[in-house]
Amino acid sequence: MNKIFVLLLFVSQTIFAQSISISFDGQVICKEKVGQIGFVSTGTFSPNNYFTIQLSDSSGNFTKPLELTRFTNASFQNIAFILPDTTYLGTKYRLRAVSTNPAMISNDNGSDLAVVDTCKIPTKPIITLQNLTSNLICTPTTATINWQITVGTFSTTNAFTVQLSDSSGSFHNPLNIAVASANDTTKSISIPAGFIEETSCESKFKLHLH
Repeated sequence: MNKIFVLLLFVSQTIFAQSISISFDGQVICKEKVGQIGFVSTGTFSPNNYFTIQLSDSSGNFTKPLELTRFTNASFQNIAFILPDTTYLGTKYRLRAVSTNPAMISNDNGSDLAVVDTCKIPTKPIITLQNLTSNLICTPTTATINWQITVGTFSTTNAFTVQLSDSSGSFHNPLNIAVASANDTTKSISIPAGFIEETSCESKFKLHLH
């Protein structure tokens, strides 16, 4: 009987084993510009788990990492982030992802990254967000966000990310709440329970699209 129990326990742990990994295409990160990191997770995470994308210090050390963004949906594959203008310039930076429950650390991106002040970026298409049917979104109420591309086009491999600001309306450390494909113009969104701690729906939270 003990042997059977141990075998079942091993099989159960194997089936539900968790893992997270990231990938980053490029060698440069521009300050105050939108970056995108590839993310893959396997296994089942706790309902109160969230993931964060972290940046090392300028020597590649994660002793005191900088949190760039956080999200709760384990199925996200493209995570948008913005590097703060206060980040020091350097050529030895690394990126990684971490989870909270269970607490896990991914691989880093695998090569040194340079943080620079400016990047030559081609003219971008213009995205226009349409007004929500209501200005109040309470957790965990579901709402729909709509947009249209008014100028230019995006690559067919592009991914849009819907982000939620903090309670002051700042997108310095946004929460990714939905990902859409290049052909999408609408997305259903739901604010995860626990991320808005106000006792009512009234706040200064904002939404935007990358």
